[in-house]
Amino acid sequence: MAKKHKMLKPTIAEIYHAIEKNASDWRRDHLGCSGLGRECERQIWYNWRWYAKPQFDGRIFRLFRRGHLEEEQLELDLVAAGITVSTGPSKGEQWRASALWGHLGGSMDFALLGLPEMPSVWHLGEAKTHNKKSFDELEKKGVQKSKPVHYAQTIIYMELFGLTYAAYLAVCKDDDRLYLERYRADKYYAGELLEKAERIIRSTEEPARISDRPDYYLCRWCDFYNVCHGIEKPRKSCRSCRYGKPVLEGDGGRWSCKQWGRELNSEDQRRACEKYSQTGSPALPILGG
Repeated sequence: MAKKHKMLKPTIAEIYHAIEKNASDWRRDHLGCSGLGRECERQIWYNWRWYAKPQFDGRIFRLFRRGHLEEEQLELDLVAAGITVSTGPSKGEQWRASALWGHLGGSMDFALLGLPEMPSVWHLGEAKTHNKKSFDELEKKGVQKSKPVHYAQTIIYMELFGLTYAAYLAVCKDDDRLYLERYRADKYYAGELLEKAERIIRSTEEPARISDRPDYYLCRWCDFYNVCHGIEKPRKSCRSCRYGKPVLEGDGGRWSCKQWGRELNSEDQRRACEKYSQTGSPALPILGG
């Protein structure tokens, strides 16, 4: 039984441990559109370059799974309401899009046609779950103000998929209330997000911190806190090595190694060879290192 679960009932601890063991690989090959709206560019850069493994436990993985299950249920509810739902180009596939040499990518939950508000127009469909506090704020303020990261995700998706309207569907996990908000694409903001993504992809050094104060509210619970503030070294991989570089031509999100003079496949990138040398220039020394 994992040490971190020792205070739980043995059966619950084993359930969480099994979920963690079977969780999918946390390392995305691409820079995800879903996180592009986050304020801290260094956090996004670290995530894309696999600088630290997110500390998710079994409970958090169950929350992620619940979001996927709600998405499936919403699809059934939409179909029952007479709305056309398209989840991908063929059965078992999702609608996927990429940009910037294949390094930026993402997939939409579904495309919707026949919404009573505008029946003849296809909408980008995005499904999210919220607790009561978050859901109440969403109802009061709307997506753009209460969930700016979700809003940015839908804006970039509309740009990549060539859609003019989004339908943001939310479920309150506490009482099963539903929320729908429709809004138009924003070409200007989408352009800003694409510029941000390209800046992150091209950068060979860590972007500036959002704050140099370790107690800043956006820093305290960040997965990359220890790396960012010089407490730990980055996790070793070709992504965090100064010789590993994203290929800025063609597509496919390719990477290459300057030291070995060859391209790196997905498995290569997950391994660090004997010539590994940390990329970037940490502003703080590794404490005790």
